[in-house]
Amino acid sequence: MADINGNPLERSGKFSLEHRPDQQGRAAYYGEVATFNGWVVLPDDTHSFDVFYDGNLLTSIRPSEERKDVQAAFPNWPNALISGFKVQVNLAGIPPEAREGAVLSFRMQRSGRVVQETAVTLAKGLPNGELHLDNARFDGGRLLTDTVNLHFLGWAVAQEAIRAISARLGDGTVLPVQFGIPRADVLTLRRANPNGLNTGFSLFIPQLPEGDMDLKFLVELQTGHTLEYNYKIRAQPAPGNSDASRSHSYPQRRFWDLAAANLCGDHDQKTAEVLWVVVICEETGEPSSDTAGGIAPLAATLTSLRQASREGWRIHILVPAGNTTSGPAPAHHELVDHETAYEGTSHLRSLLAKLTADRHGARFVTFLKPGDTLDSIAPAVLATHATAETTLLYWDERAVILGESSVLRKTPGAPFITLFHLNFAGRGWAARLTDATLAALSAVDVDLFVASHVLSAFYHQPQSCRHVAETLSAARYACPLNQLSPLEAEARASILAHISPRFGAFLPPTDPRDATQWRLEADLSTSPPLVSIIIPTKGTRDRVFKCLEDLRHRTSYKTIQIIVLDHIDLAPETLAAKGRLRRLADIVIPVIGPFNWSRFNNMAAALASGRVFLFLNDDVEVVDENWIEQLLGYLNLPTVGAVGPRLLLPGGEMVQSAGVSLIGRAGWACNDFAFSDADRPLAGGLNQVPHNCTSLLGAAIAVPRELFLALEGFEEGLALTFNDLDFHTRLREIGYQVAVVPQANLIHHEKTSRAELAEKEMEPLYWARWQTRHAAGDTYRHPDLDQESGVYRMNPEPVEPIWRAGIVGQRSEVRRVLLLRLDHVGDFVLTLPAFRHLRAVFPKAIIEVVVGSWNQELASQTGLFDIVHVFNLYAARSGDGRAVSSEDAPGQLQAVLQHRSYDLAVDFRADGDTRFLLKHVTTSIRAGFSQGVNFPWLDVSLEWEGNIPQWRKSANGATQMQRLVAALELAFPTEDTAPLSFWQATSPASATRRVVPLIVLHPFAGNDIKMWPPLHWAGLVQLMMDAGMTVEMIGTPAERLAYPSLVQDLVAAGVKDRIGEFTLPDLVSYIGGADCFVGSDSGPKHIAASTGIPTVAVQSGFVDPVTWSPFNAMGVSIVKRVACAPCYLDDVHLCGRNHDCMRGIYPAQVYRYIAALTNPRRLTGAGSVIMTPSLDHDRTHHIGNPS
Repeated sequence: MADINGNPLERSGKFSLEHRPDQQGRAAYYGEVATFNGWVVLPDDTHSFDVFYDGNLLTSIRPSEERKDVQAAFPNWPNALISGFKVQVNLAGIPPEAREGAVLSFRMQRSGRVVQETAVTLAKGLPNGELHLDNARFDGGRLLTDTVNLHFLGWAVAQEAIRAISARLGDGTVLPVQFGIPRADVLTLRRANPNGLNTGFSLFIPQLPEGDMDLKFLVELQTGHTLEYNYKIRAQPAPGNSDASRSHSYPQRRFWDLAAANLCGDHDQKTAEVLWVVVICEETGEPSSDTAGGIAPLAATLTSLRQASREGWRIHILVPAGNTTSGPAPAHHELVDHETAYEGTSHLRSLLAKLTADRHGARFVTFLKPGDTLDSIAPAVLATHATAETTLLYWDERAVILGESSVLRKTPGAPFITLFHLNFAGRGWAARLTDATLAALSAVDVDLFVASHVLSAFYHQPQSCRHVAETLSAARYACPLNQLSPLEAEARASILAHISPRFGAFLPPTDPRDATQWRLEADLSTSPPLVSIIIPTKGTRDRVFKCLEDLRHRTSYKTIQIIVLDHIDLAPETLAAKGRLRRLADIVIPVIGPFNWSRFNNMAAALASGRVFLFLNDDVEVVDENWIEQLLGYLNLPTVGAVGPRLLLPGGEMVQSAGVSLIGRAGWACNDFAFSDADRPLAGGLNQVPHNCTSLLGAAIAVPRELFLALEGFEEGLALTFNDLDFHTRLREIGYQVAVVPQANLIHHEKTSRAELAEKEMEPLYWARWQTRHAAGDTYRHPDLDQESGVYRMNPEPVEPIWRAGIVGQRSEVRRVLLLRLDHVGDFVLTLPAFRHLRAVFPKAIIEVVVGSWNQELASQTGLFDIVHVFNLYAARSGDGRAVSSEDAPGQLQAVLQHRSYDLAVDFRADGDTRFLLKHVTTSIRAGFSQGVNFPWLDVSLEWEGNIPQWRKSANGATQMQRLVAALELAFPTEDTAPLSFWQATSPASATRRVVPLIVLHPFAGNDIKMWPPLHWAGLVQLMMDAGMTVEMIGTPAERLAYPSLVQDLVAAGVKDRIGEFTLPDLVSYIGGADCFVGSDSGPKHIAASTGIPTVAVQSGFVDPVTWSPFNAMGVSIVKRVACAPCYLDDVHLCGRNHDCMRGIYPAQVYRYIAALTNPRRLTGAGSVIMTPSLDHDRTHHIGNPS
């Protein structure tokens, strides 16, 4: 085929337009823009693809999008892959009156000669627009969703201003969409959009039926046009709590063991270990049911504790004496070393005191019940998280609550108000054993101590309570979180009895066992505090008068003083409004000048008389008459610094804000539970009870007078925005808590009070002050939650660590092995060398093999197997195929194996038709041959190329089987010792003691798609600097030139610039002497892993993270599990999700592993020296006392 000049198309190229509304060559335009998309193959630089009108060039088009369909259709054409384009042709060069019917010419030219041409006639059409879903997951063109608590976030822009957005399901159900959310990131990309900053939208769907359905977004424009965007969605129940039964992998266990040992130094481990006392409480009430497998509850607990003593923390177990004397099994148990029986509460206290007083005394204590279990990694993980200041550690648990398995992910930040109402603490916690702890234990019954201690610690010492975001134990609970046992209710009453209230005594609850109905109420009858209500107003839409009428006539609390700051323009038509203000308010303060919310409120506070300042926007309406009493009940706690009502959207059915959470991006925050149904419980009922929050919206804030004045009020440099976030952050910095009370409701007409005021995208003053707090993540948000969703849902694409992939265990741990070789004589005999090799790899393991009956005697004759099982999956004659169907085979195999459990199961058949049987074997590790994307669930696999016609293989079948055993040999190292360097003369030479950890930072990569956002790097550096770490940056001069602003920002944050100082050999030595390496997916990351030092990598979805993760045992890659990864797109501009695989990894999620590996609390002995890197290769170094 040739072009119009007779040139072959392979040499001249080709193009195709795909944006045509009909088949007559007409394309729609609107205003001055016509949009076209399609593909074009330009073989070389002599070709061009241009758009002309009447002989005049309008634009040139260069392809930039990947088109695999074009490549598949024309595999021999150069540049066929990157051939897609989408272009907006500016029609300014065509007179407006001539645009309708104007003919555009799309021409491909080669050296100025036209080789292909297409004419398109313009026809006036609808405005163009874009709608983008930020958190969408697609599979096969379908939008994948959960069935409950769906929260879609996105943005929309159009050529004309957008008035509203709505959504509809296929059955006609109309869904409300909140449009107009500020999106500074979108404004950066679409500066000319008519809606400016406010282009974001939010759609919350409480529940969907399972299955496929249609979802349509309708974008209504100010011109009356409506744009439609259609999606096919598939709703499936969330895996929910699949983590509930997940076991810890060997690389994960080894990582934490080495991290704990690393913090203890190289001296005698015994002097560095922390003694951890675990008390098994006497069972009260109904006895616990036996755990799975028929093991008695106490036996299960003891077994888990005996297996858990590892690096970092030694465990001493205290067991009720009634379960240790002679008696019928399984109720009684023989104790071993580090286990002591106690008789009653008094004896328990004396034993704890004695253990604490020893030279290497107990430092922490945990209380478990029979049946609770502790994970084997718990001691090492806790050893890396405990500091000298830590008084309480609490961690996530696998919980069975009323028979339903789940993961109890606990709220970080020691939230007293939240825990008071939702009993999420459970028994997964360890308290530091101090004199005060022992005294508290002596003052009350042990059960009451256990029920009250965490709550007491959250109230009195929240800053020294630390949440560990790892699942470390398992327990059963008889009550849901929002129900309290009599003991738990007594614990709360006891704590309140020891608190001196601000205003009046706490009133007893109506139903002490129902946490959802328990409110903190103050007795205000004797001396109700004066509440000064401060309201700045511009008088917009007369909202202020509705607000004032509600305060006077719909608010039951009458000890109030209303102060209004009058910013209404002075004009004849406003005189009546100003007079009305003076009749409704107690004090009116005229204010002039630019509207400054902070300054106006501070002015009023200086004149206010109340003990409490209540700052209100003028566009709120009262819903609950006793809303002020509800707020005062919580402000009555001396540790609460600010409290606010729940704000509802107009109509009173949807939430606008129930608190505010920080987001890791620049200055961003989100309203908690925004756009959700006000009456629908979410997040375990958190949205229905008073709870802690990071901040409140400035629309309604109650603060004690003395605190507000001590903080010098609101920051007047923040005139309109971020002043509420700044104030509450300063409040929490000095130790006070902030809470929201959903039983106090106001309707808020958002932005009415400042509708005519221009807001900034970002306040530099706020960001400079609190960047580190955003980097650290929200105080009360679990890292597994979707950090940008206000409904506290699990992140459907979570950030997760990739440990040393490919290492699945230690050989000594493999005690029982099952081998499947179900096919015929030749197959079995060819596998004999592999069987012998396997026996040598696992010499102490019991090895069982399953064969067909025709191979039974041969298998026994080899002497390689401890047990030979017979199972005839196939007919005796190979050509006769299967003897047992795939449906019946699993059950028959399990019957043959008598439901035994194994440490390792291997299928030696290369063809995949028997691989499914491994899924029906109870085993820790599964191994076999893989083929392409089949069998991703195999723990150890070897790729098999398959049987390809006319293609001769290079290896004998016996060699192929041995290669699988070789893969197992690599996956199970003989002895997994501490990481060693692969390099000579790389150890640090200086003997200078380093008092703070040295972090080597390499924030660069060879491709932009592997780069973490600069603001995230800056946030991570701030966290490390705040922790007292020394951070030094490496790189090449070319990387400095490529990313100059990143380098400047990190140096300004305190990073030492060492870019370009090292040759590669010197770099090996330098990195090897650091405490930790942190970087992108690049060569220096792998150098760091090869030196054996702790290595933390931030990895994009560009390539497979398993393949490219650090290969050392103390290495970890932090990745976001996005559905589109690995994408292998080598150009970030080709990403259709705005690089979410990297943007969605926040600094705090990376820092947690850096902190665990470099905890400044180093348990060093007298003879150890912490080294500082040096490049002096002629000197040696010593650890310990030099000879």
